[in-house]
Amino acid sequence: MTRDLRALADTQFDLLVVGAGIYGATLAWDAAQRGLSVALIDRGDFGGGTSANSLKTVHGGVRALQSGNASEMRLFVRERRALSRIAPHLVHPLPFVVPTYSGLTRNPVVMRTGFGLYDLVAHDRNDLPDPSKHLPRSRLVSRDDCLALSPHIDPAGVTGGIVWHDCQMYSSDRVLLSFIQSAAEAGAVAANYVEATGWVREAERIIGVQAEDRAGAARFEIRGTLVVNAAGPWSRVLMADLPSTLTAGRPPGLSKAMNLVTRSITTDHAVGGMAGSRFLFAAPW
Repeated sequence: MTRDLRALADTQFDLLVVGAGIYGATLAWDAAQRGLSVALIDRGDFGGGTSANSLKTVHGGVRALQSGNASEMRLFVRERRALSRIAPHLVHPLPFVVPTYSGLTRNPVVMRTGFGLYDLVAHDRNDLPDPSKHLPRSRLVSRDDCLALSPHIDPAGVTGGIVWHDCQMYSSDRVLLSFIQSAAEAGAVAANYVEATGWVREAERIIGVQAEDRAGAARFEIRGTLVVNAAGPWSRVLMADLPSTLTAGRPPGLSKAMNLVTRSITTDHAVGGMAGSRFLFAAPW
């Protein structure tokens, strides 16, 4: 992969993506695989922003159980399976365990019913050529087994546990860089340390960005038939100087999350448990 600033300045691209986190990287990869001419730029390291703060879990839609959104679960199942197929050397099955209690929402009957429905929705999760990537059905475990698998959770009120499988990326950075490398091999032009400092407009259309090479101070324009702002928390800054006619209503919302790397405190399972009013996960890595 070559950092070709001349190609960025001299080419009229089908798609220009600003921001090379996981959204920008996969968007550029998908478009390049379809034969579109693609430019991908980032003001810093590839994946050096929000995407660097990752739990490294490939979710299969379990969160959508709470709302009963089967279509969302299907989407997550398909994408998890796709990642397992695309990057089998980087995506691996990971068992999860959470305790059950005697209350209304986390008792064994409710949890078993919910995860049983999830298993049905995810019926094709193992349509993969590599058996080592297949995910078992969820199952209930006894209180003793749950506490053995998650010895650091508070045992008070625990009646048992539920075990299911998602996937984990040991190195999410490598996954992201692999998408960018594959996009470049398909013809995309990708460059880090190129910052979009403003928009290039034509009447009421955005046709490119004003760019600055942060490594060499050169300034130039990059043009694309379609321009995608995938700059994450910096997207608001880019949108600030646009008139309301060129913005899509409310600015993108932000979420607050924090991941800590510490000594090993789990077995080979990811473990969930209550901490005050919040539900936290610890995953082996």
